Amino acid sequence: MSVVHFPLSWARQLIDGAAGPIPEYGSAEWVRLPDDSRSKVASCVVAAERWRTRNRSTGEDAMPVGRRAREIAEARRPRPGDHAGGPVPWERDEAASGD
Repeated sequence: MSVVHFPLSWARQLIDGAAGPIPEYGSAEWVRLPDDSRSKVASCVVAAERWRTRNRSTGEDAMPVGRRAREIAEARRPRPGDHAGGPVPWERDEAASGD
C-alpha cells in the first residue's frame, strides 16, 4: 500500500511563499486579494491539495468512500430496459427483416 504524500514539494513551495495569512479559497478575504497575490495562489494550492488527498490513501486508483461510493453503486445498478448482457447482434438478419 502506498501513502499519498501531501503536500507535494512544488505545492509546499507555493504555500510557503505566501505573503501573509492564507485565506480559505473562495472566501470574502480571498476575493478581495489581487489575482497576483501569493496568498491567493497559496489558497488555491491548499484547496487543490485537499481535493487531491480527500478519501485517498493508496493513490489515484483508490475507491471513493461514503456518500459518493453509494451514489456510484446506485448509478451502476441495472435499470428496467437495460441490456441483459452477452453478445449484441450487430449484423441485421436480412431474411427476418424481409429486405
